[in-house]
Amino acid sequence: MARPKSDAVELAFNFIRDQINRYELKPGDVVSDSAITLKLSMSRTPVREAIQLLVGAGLVERVNSKFLVTHIPYAVISDVFEIREAMELLAVRNIIRNGGLSEEQRSVLRSIHHNFQENLENTNLESNFHPDSVFHSTVVEFSGNVVAINLMKDLELRSERIRWLSILTPDRYRKSYKEHDLILNALEEGNLRLTEKFICQHISNSLDNYKRVTEIPNWENIIISIRNSLVSATNTA
Repeated sequence: MARPKSDAVELAFNFIRDQINRYELKPGDVVSDSAITLKLSMSRTPVREAIQLLVGAGLVERVNSKFLVTHIPYAVISDVFEIREAMELLAVRNIIRNGGLSEEQRSVLRSIHHNFQENLENTNLESNFHPDSVFHSTVVEFSGNVVAINLMKDLELRSERIRWLSILTPDRYRKSYKEHDLILNALEEGNLRLTEKFICQHISNSLDNYKRVTEIPNWENIIISIRNSLVSATNTA
């Protein structure tokens, strides 16, 4: 996916992306360039460029003359995770074959992992999204493969909304933490076979969970309702 070419395009891109990922713009909603132009007090040109970038990222689609927030069918989730698995397997092979994690890299991954644990203990489900995402993208970053690193950034744009599905299965994040622990331990030991095994198990378990969620009738509306309740509770606390 092309990157924003100006500060105004980047501002509009991030604004719309965040609205989509927070379900403030819901699947099927119209992405109105005129409304966003008014909110951001900028011209329509950068907003339209940002919307086109979001089409490329798979978050928005053009239907006739309108731009709509895409829905999240399980087939799309499966495609995203299939590519993610391939990149993470490539990453750990590169890391181990190049001598394993450095001490600094171990420290970075352990810090991310610890942050995940703290959020679990505080039952801060929404905050778990970040360390979960960063853990995987950091493993790919440590591979040194620039193409994989850039592809992972694009996949993360598609994955941010998907992680909200786990709000219907909160125990999944505790299991996910344990799976991260297995991956990290095997990677620190330089055991390629086990690292690959645990990555594949983690991806498979995540997909199974998402499949169960997407089989719940009206699951998108349920997630939006729960998320709005969380936001309302936070704002009144």
